[in-house]
Amino acid sequence: MKLLAAVISSALAARAPDAERRLEKITARATELNDFVQSYDKSSDKQKNGVEKWVNRLLSDLESIDTSKCPQPVEEDKFTDEIDTIEDLCDGAGKVPSMMRSYARKFGCVDGFPKRKFLDKVIKRSHKLKKVANRAGKCDNEPKPTEPVVTDPPTTDAPATGLCAAGQYAECSDLTNSEIFFENEWTCRNCFRIRAYYGTDGGFNFDPNTEFIKIDFTENVYFTGVWSHPIKSAGRVGDSNTWKMNFKSGGNFISGMMFDAELRTADNALWVDGQWIIDGAQSCKCKRGTTEPPVVVCDDPCNGRENCETFIDSCAVVPERNNTIKETTASAGYRVSADVKCGAVPDDWAAIAHINTGSRWDVLGDRYFALFASPEGEGEGSLKFNGPLKGGDKEMITAWPNCVEGEWNTYTVEQTYVDQHELDLTLSVDGEVIATEKVKVEDAYTGALNVDVAGDWHDAADGFKIKNFFHMTYDAPLCEPEDPCAHDDNCDTLVDSCSVVPSANAQIATVDGDAIYSASVDVLCRRSDNHGWQNVVHMTQGGYRDDFGDRYFTIWQRADGMLKVNAPLKGNTQFDEVEYFVSCEDNSWTNIAVKQVALEGGLLELSVFQDGNKLGSNQLHHSNAFTGPIEVYAGNSWFEPASFFRIKNFIHSSQAYEAPACDATDPCAELDNCVPYVDSCAIAPFRGNRLAESTGSLGFKISADVRCTDRVAPSWENVLHVHTGTNRENFGDRYFTIWKEADKTDGIRIVAPLFDNPLYELNAYVSCSPGWHTFTVQQTESGRANMLVEILMDGVVVESQEVRKENTYQGQLFVEASNAFTWPAAYDHLVRNFYHQDITCMDPCVGDENCQTLIDSCAATPVKRNKIGSISATVNYETSIEILCTDEMPIGDWLNIIKMTTGERSVLGDRFVFISRKNDDHRLLIDIADSNKENGWSGVFVDCTPGEWSTIKVSSQQNPDWPSHTYSTVTVNDVVVKEIRQETHTVLATDTNVDVYFSDKYADAADAYQVRNFVHRTFEELDYEIIPIMDCREEAVCNILGEDDARFPYMEHHVATVTAAVNYRISLDILCDAMPVGEWYNMVHMTTGEGRFFYVSQRNINTQLLVEASDPTRNSGFSGRWADCPAGEWTTITVENAQDSTDPAVTTLKFYNGDNLLRKQSAPTEDFMSGDEVMVYISGPASTNSETHMLKNFVYERFADL
Repeated sequence: MKLLAAVISSALAARAPDAERRLEKITARATELNDFVQSYDKSSDKQKNGVEKWVNRLLSDLESIDTSKCPQPVEEDKFTDEIDTIEDLCDGAGKVPSMMRSYARKFGCVDGFPKRKFLDKVIKRSHKLKKVANRAGKCDNEPKPTEPVVTDPPTTDAPATGLCAAGQYAECSDLTNSEIFFENEWTCRNCFRIRAYYGTDGGFNFDPNTEFIKIDFTENVYFTGVWSHPIKSAGRVGDSNTWKMNFKSGGNFISGMMFDAELRTADNALWVDGQWIIDGAQSCKCKRGTTEPPVVVCDDPCNGRENCETFIDSCAVVPERNNTIKETTASAGYRVSADVKCGAVPDDWAAIAHINTGSRWDVLGDRYFALFASPEGEGEGSLKFNGPLKGGDKEMITAWPNCVEGEWNTYTVEQTYVDQHELDLTLSVDGEVIATEKVKVEDAYTGALNVDVAGDWHDAADGFKIKNFFHMTYDAPLCEPEDPCAHDDNCDTLVDSCSVVPSANAQIATVDGDAIYSASVDVLCRRSDNHGWQNVVHMTQGGYRDDFGDRYFTIWQRADGMLKVNAPLKGNTQFDEVEYFVSCEDNSWTNIAVKQVALEGGLLELSVFQDGNKLGSNQLHHSNAFTGPIEVYAGNSWFEPASFFRIKNFIHSSQAYEAPACDATDPCAELDNCVPYVDSCAIAPFRGNRLAESTGSLGFKISADVRCTDRVAPSWENVLHVHTGTNRENFGDRYFTIWKEADKTDGIRIVAPLFDNPLYELNAYVSCSPGWHTFTVQQTESGRANMLVEILMDGVVVESQEVRKENTYQGQLFVEASNAFTWPAAYDHLVRNFYHQDITCMDPCVGDENCQTLIDSCAATPVKRNKIGSISATVNYETSIEILCTDEMPIGDWLNIIKMTTGERSVLGDRFVFISRKNDDHRLLIDIADSNKENGWSGVFVDCTPGEWSTIKVSSQQNPDWPSHTYSTVTVNDVVVKEIRQETHTVLATDTNVDVYFSDKYADAADAYQVRNFVHRTFEELDYEIIPIMDCREEAVCNILGEDDARFPYMEHHVATVTAAVNYRISLDILCDAMPVGEWYNMVHMTTGEGRFFYVSQRNINTQLLVEASDPTRNSGFSGRWADCPAGEWTTITVENAQDSTDPAVTTLKFYNGDNLLRKQSAPTEDFMSGDEVMVYISGPASTNSETHMLKNFVYERFADL
């Protein structure tokens, strides 16, 4: 007995010692019992199989008890009922079930039982085993055991043939198991007590002369005669296990029915331990005469229904064996319904109703409608209920409903059209669907049928009744399909406009999945209750949820009716998917779609829509998109289908990803010693994307443009990683890395290599607003022994530290965007212009036209009389040099660093550019060519911090709006320290040879200083005319600027000379465009050399204009007013000075801003300036000029004195 052996093995492996020992005994006795049955030649195969089945089930039940959770029985009770052997089959039929019940009671408990009412199930199954074993061994044919010996013979009545005397009938009502019930064990294992307790709430009536109690027992029992008042006697009814209890005529029943009685079973080995011993009880009353059946009117259940035929009307009948009541024809769409009254559980399978093709279950249609009563333990419910299903077990669908004895229920098999292709097959009880399947129309049975109530393959369930048994047929619907892809190229129609119903494992197509794709379907939502997840649509690469692509496009119905939509996103959740939950109005259509489209940089955007409204989107790299065959299901095989739903217009399109056209530029095109990793066409980082291999160098610059976003990263994400092959274990592993910080919208971390800490890294944490930003790590020389490591964002240093040159990384590197270590890629942070440059000794002129390198990026030391080259003079040029200053050289002598000279002393060009350390301190003297000076040069002293690099630039540029004037400036670290203006025609002549010394031959060299990146750039000379200063001294009207002469002010721009007069008018148009607040900015200054005849400037604390003019009433000789200057608008400033026509001795000064009078002041005419020469500047020589205010229509008019 193989199953028994497996159960034994499993049981022994899980038992505590005492329970193990006991279960070993039980298993051994059960095996002996089964062996007796299998070897008994009078037992049928069915009986042998039945005993083996119940033995195995019970052993499996006992094995499932977790005895470790239960208190152990007392020592003297553990093995009191052990049986070491059984004599024969019939002996074992009584003892083995009893041992099994005893084990469950002694070693089990509520906490140890696997489910509720477990003990009741074991007890019932043990009685079933006993009954089946007795039948197999023909034990019921043996002489019955003798009745137990009792000390006082029981006062029981002789067996009666009926409940009432002749000419009478019994009218009975059921008593519940709370009214008559098993109370407790008595003094032996097969002894028990019953108790009655009911009617105690008042109003109870009981006539003992005509009324009695009937009790049915599950076993052969005897009353011992020990019972309480008011029992008179008890007697068996016939040879059954039914007893009638009579009561004393003088009994008092006002307080209800209350009694106790003691009984024993005829089987001394039986252990009575629960309510199972009582099969039912009734309170009965004998009445005279016989009952006449009422006149019954039989109604037709098909009355008023089309396409309907009645098999049995409303008058119930009892099923009979081999009873074919009609022949009919099946339909694809149909309904068969019957009302059935539940009867007692049969000992074997029994038929109630069976519509078939002529066989039991051999072909489709044999279970068009079938209802059978199930023997206890054989099925999963009281009844077996079938409908036809092609491909199902025995070509049928099966449900196992339970019924309650005596109650009527309606059983219906219905197959309804979803559309012209599909049917819904449902089995329902009392209108509640208990089983459902989807059926293709071509798979429905439509042939001839027999209607049996019941058939000849089983006994009839004659304890049941059936009525209202009828058959209806439905017509098929029609649909004219339309192709939703009719007007679209590259479109797959999966379901056309004729709807279909999702069904289990309903594959409808296979399509090609690709990076660029869309899928769309119309869904009719139909909510249903009492279900878990249900599948509507599933597009998968082959699995449920195990691999990427398994959720290419899925739609589910949740238990609460919400829809869940899935799409594939690699690395998102453990299932590589996104999910959205949406509501769907019952019995309404909604469109669900997924689209994956291309973005820039190799990114894709995956979006999910409902009715055209975007539910959300995610970005991914195209390399992480799913590509490959996709199986399309209208209902998958892993979950129940959403069988009430409909889908239509289901379409799909896909195509491979193709990078968009991009006019790429090389970020290294104008750089020396440079390797590009990503050009100007942006890419998106993706995990494990190795771009190149490289090598570290002493001096380097590595830079990339990164487009930041404000997405919140759920974890740290990598953008770029240049490393040695490991993540963070070795020096050089963070040569250049960029990360997006977790849980932040704008957090970026940039890491550079640094030897002096345990992680070998220098970190910078920055906020990065959405948009493109440039991140750079560079390592440049900062001294003879040191290098400066800097991290820059958008050209601004955000972190830096010096390192020793010997502590720099110069080994192998791997360049990735992004890495394949722990973190996901920051896929939406696009990267472009990613390059790596060796700047150890870099030519600063690489990529620049008209640029001459005199010293490259490797530092050099000045040497006396060291000519390093020559340049040709031009009007427009820039000379740039980086100097590392020191305070280590002694004070006392001038020490030269650079001299650019024509060779002639004390003339223009002698000091084209000249840099020396001062003799009495550590400042630098910077001289430049200056045609305004007699010796041809002018200079400035500047501070130079020891140990730091300073960038000195000398530039000469024609003013583009005034090319006849050239401005020369000296800057130190981008701060202007000197500025001069020269007439362009006076500067050093173009093409004059200028020799470059590092250093000159006159002074000692500043050989403790270092120089690098010494370059000279030239620019094209602008055409110009030598414009003389306007001489308006004799003119009544001087048009300084006209309508078409708009220009910006320039410092010390002398444009005209006029003559002061008492009567004059000055007018000027100004386009307002404010300079930064904090400084005065001049636009116009008319002066005799002292004072302000007319003056306009932007105020230092706001954007107003200060307008001033000559005023003899003021000590300063001028007065002024503030004038508003709205941004972007032209305003006209006017000053008028005029004698009073009625009193010429008085002159009045007026200021205007447009038509607005700002000031009016009168004074004696004789006090006003007249006849003086006035110089007109745009702007003055002593103020900072405005660079944003534009001027035009500048006119000076003077009038004759009165």
